[in-house]
Amino acid sequence: MDNRCNSLSECDFLKELFDKVRIINPLKNEVVDLPHEGVTVSKSKCYSIWMRKSKCENCISIRAFNENKTFIKVEYKDTRIYSITATPINKNGDRYVVECIKDVTESMLINELESISIDEVYNKIEKLNKLVITDELTGCYNRRYLNERLPLEINESQENGEKLSIVVMDIDNFKYINDKYSHQVGDYVLKEIGKIIRNNIRREYDWVSRFGGEEFLISFKNIDNENAVCSTERIRQNIEAHKFTYNDLNINVTASFGVVELSDEINEMSDLIAAADKNLYKAKELGKNMIIK
Repeated sequence: MDNRCNSLSECDFLKELFDKVRIINPLKNEVVDLPHEGVTVSKSKCYSIWMRKSKCENCISIRAFNENKTFIKVEYKDTRIYSITATPINKNGDRYVVECIKDVTESMLINELESISIDEVYNKIEKLNKLVITDELTGCYNRRYLNERLPLEINESQENGEKLSIVVMDIDNFKYINDKYSHQVGDYVLKEIGKIIRNNIRREYDWVSRFGGEEFLISFKNIDNENAVCSTERIRQNIEAHKFTYNDLNINVTASFGVVELSDEINEMSDLIAAADKNLYKAKELGKNMIIK
């Protein structure tokens, strides 16, 4: 997609190929147009087309925006199934994404699924979309989801004047656990840690991703530093008290945490993570199994 398309009206060939073509600002979840005199923003959010009240978990537009590549996924609405193609474009120094949407319900691919119910088809689509952003081992979100979701939350928090805190967590002595007991035991510990974190955050607002080998990143939406520390302390205590039992092995596990709040000084994703990571390593240096903010 090049800059010759000044607006959707100049890209009529796309409208002949697809059922709906629209331009998205994925950082703000906005539908826009690009007329000659400037940018026009729609009142509707881009995800409202799918009858949703919040942003799509597997948003290919932010992925296309971040990676400067074209991505395709399948979505559904009512009893229809759609293919969405997201392609990044540049216009007057600004970056957007063109979404091309096509009803593929009657295609050969979908006809192969005619022996199962539409609900089962929807479930298959949900699972496929979820798989792209999920860490296979722990069931938490993966690094891709973090890279796509955190910039959106930062932008949203800044625009709405809301708080945002993140936590970087590392399992203490994890290499020792792997070396002494085996990598299978290490995997078991990672799975249990993921469950503990997910059970101790607000699922409708907060999220956790596996950030590295034994590291996790937690995002606390509209929560300041003090309250983030309180929520993190609950997670720390639950990990410390949890019975990690693998076959006949009983393993004591603790974790260290670095907490930071979005601010005027720390307002970019890389800076936010770096600040939380710095606090995490302070916790490690001071004896582990603690929280530093």
